[in-house]
Amino acid sequence: MPKYHRLARLLEIVDVVKSNSHLRPRDLAGMFGISEKRIYDDIGDLNMAGVPIVFHQGGYKILPSYFQAGALFSPEEAFRITLGLNLLVQQNVLDEATRRRLLDKLFGTVANGTAGDLSQLSARTLAGPCPENRVAPGVLEALCAAISANRAVSVTYLSVARGQENDRELHPYFLVHKKNAWYLVAYCCERGEVRTFKAGRFRSVEPLSRTFSPPPLEDYVRDLDERWGIMGGRLENIVVRFDPTVAAYIREKHIPRATLTNHRDGGLTLSLSTRGLDEFSWWLLQYGPHARVEKPQRLRDKMARYAREMTDLYAAPSKGRKSS
Repeated sequence: MPKYHRLARLLEIVDVVKSNSHLRPRDLAGMFGISEKRIYDDIGDLNMAGVPIVFHQGGYKILPSYFQAGALFSPEEAFRITLGLNLLVQQNVLDEATRRRLLDKLFGTVANGTAGDLSQLSARTLAGPCPENRVAPGVLEALCAAISANRAVSVTYLSVARGQENDRELHPYFLVHKKNAWYLVAYCCERGEVRTFKAGRFRSVEPLSRTFSPPPLEDYVRDLDERWGIMGGRLENIVVRFDPTVAAYIREKHIPRATLTNHRDGGLTLSLSTRGLDEFSWWLLQYGPHARVEKPQRLRDKMARYAREMTDLYAAPSKGRKSS
């Protein structure tokens, strides 16, 4: 057997034992397709090389003295990473096989003796499906590769406004996750401007041989950060008064750049500067008569129009029901 094959096996034995302290010689032999005698030889050579693998309480484990404390994840840190990996699977960024492989590596970097508990806990933290925000397989990987190489891409994109798919060339600048969905900020060669594309609407992404030099991105990042959602527009100073019925729900939300002022009656006033008045108004609609816009007047007029239109809508009898 070539020496590098055996070296790879020795390194993998270390990773496997770090993440599972209950493996016996026959388990390792079956895993690597070699005899138990070869496993004993490998363990002996690892010990000679300074890796303290011992057989204890029914399985191999590595003594804590081998690890550098600062290089290990605590169980709490590893658990948070596990939650993130589960969410990436939910959003179709990772497939299950990749998640499992990354978890195996992660379990090998936690404090000795806790990987088994972390593995059981990971199996009990599930992220439910989110089909409306799922991205087609391979799309995010292709975009990430193009971004890192400053390479143009040819895409097929679904335009919801026009209800049709179209092909275009993009210079991808960066990906951003907002409002539970992935978006790409890119220069659109067809439109001759920087635009924002929802990743879930890409039907295909193909790298091109052409490369580009990205401009300074600080202004784009700041503009995107100032938006309420994903739509742009001018920066608006917004003030909304919430009554006590819904104030507690507003307090528990994380609203960037917002100031909350509590009132004696249990209500509160929300003040913030943001872009995207339409998206903010759609969010505000859910609170109905429990939210009153103080300013700007443009938003007051918009909410008043919504109220009138909804009144007219529900004043008319529903289909199949005769009016009295």
